[in-house]
Amino acid sequence: MAPSRIDRARCHRLDRNCARSSSRAKTTVDRFIAALVAKSTVTSHTAPAKEISVILVLPLSDLKGATDYAERVNPAHDALFGKYLTPKEFAATYGGRETDYNSLKYWAKTNGLKVSQESVSGTTLTVRGTVAQFEALFKTQINNYRSPDGKEFYSASSKPTIPSSIPATVIGVIGLSSTTQFAPLSKVFKTLGERRLRNQ
Repeated sequence: MAPSRIDRARCHRLDRNCARSSSRAKTTVDRFIAALVAKSTVTSHTAPAKEISVILVLPLSDLKGATDYAERVNPAHDALFGKYLTPKEFAATYGGRETDYNSLKYWAKTNGLKVSQESVSGTTLTVRGTVAQFEALFKTQINNYRSPDGKEFYSASSKPTIPSSIPATVIGVIGLSSTTQFAPLSKVFKTLGERRLRNQ
């Protein structure tokens, strides 16, 4: 279970208190995105009809326990050494709450988004929609940019705002930017066990 990595520039941390008050401090990720966008050049507004994938993130039900398990399953001297869990076992022990996950799927579908991938752990839900849909839902504009080193990418031009109707347990959204800067994430998320849905 090697440490997984997540695209830092694509992950906008969604904090409900921050969404309600602009005076709250932004997260490191938000500052990173803002800095990247600020030093890049806008080339155009991203085509409203362009389809993009966005990952909605829910918390594990027992993050502390999952982290402890991930740290203990590899050292040979530990009693848990080699006792790996299947994705379903991991989900049953540490995964997200089923009621929260079902509520998130319902929210996505009622807002015209297509569910394209689910995770066995119940912590990530991948949805597809148009740029226009995500701009309207998260109250931001998505632009095309060119970075100082010449790389082109699209990104939300401002911090996304959480829709009031979205399930309260959602902690993040990944995919409102296509940049490829990385930051480490807890090892336990290697075990998400995502499955792609057919006919989506």
